[in-house]
Amino acid sequence: MGNIGFRHLQSILKLKKEINKIDIIDIKYNQIIKKKIYSLNKNNFQINFYQSYTKLRKKYDICIISTNSDVRFYALKKFYRYSYSKYLILEKFLFLNAKHFKYCKKLIKENNIIAYINCPRRTYKIYKKISYKIKSKTKVNIQCYGNKWNLSSNSIHYIDLFSFFLKSYSFKYDLSGLYRKLYKSNKKNFTEFKGTILVSQTTNTDNSITLNDKNSYNTFKMIIQYDNKKIFIEETKKNINVISSDLKSLDKSYDLEKQSNLTCKYINDILHS
Repeated sequence: MGNIGFRHLQSILKLKKEINKIDIIDIKYNQIIKKKIYSLNKNNFQINFYQSYTKLRKKYDICIISTNSDVRFYALKKFYRYSYSKYLILEKFLFLNAKHFKYCKKLIKENNIIAYINCPRRTYKIYKKISYKIKSKTKVNIQCYGNKWNLSSNSIHYIDLFSFFLKSYSFKYDLSGLYRKLYKSNKKNFTEFKGTILVSQTTNTDNSITLNDKNSYNTFKMIIQYDNKKIFIEETKKNINVISSDLKSLDKSYDLEKQSNLTCKYINDILHS
């Protein structure tokens, strides 16, 4: 079990009445992680660890697949071969192969699955506040810039935020600003790229988000513009800080909510929707 999977489970164990049994597929079967999980199990859930998908029960309320993207498709395929869950939570970036996207789309449609991608920024208090202020047909422009913030895998968080502000899901992508050189990722066997990605709304190209990852920048910053208002935001590992803002209702600092506090909220919302 990797770090993100552990954080999901850490959050799930904070639930009380919503669940009573948890089954975990852990191929490597890490005894240290297992002991940590049992020590966090204050509500005495029944927790089972398996190394094979054949051991799973036939049906679950919710399935969370938190593997790396290079094996996620195979984990998804195996789970639905031996079991079923109407609700599915997946990590980004989903898959590395276009055929895998098509297979997943077909699987979801044919089996009446409701799937979610873990892009949590639309749930953050600060971005909800901004969203409430953005009216329909309002021009929205966002700039994201920094250095070594993993553009290839993390840009989806801000594109999703852009989508949240516009309440739109149809976009055009301009990748001509990306550098031709590939860089070593902090994840083993993965690569990273730098440069600029430009995303604009299909129905109104005046609405756009520009994502930059260049050596000339330092900490990650974001500028959100709408209705002649401009908000400067700096994201750190712990906080989202408003450097300056034309929107007076914003506080100066917000906690960057951890996954260990979010997954339990997801599950509670899903099961009570």
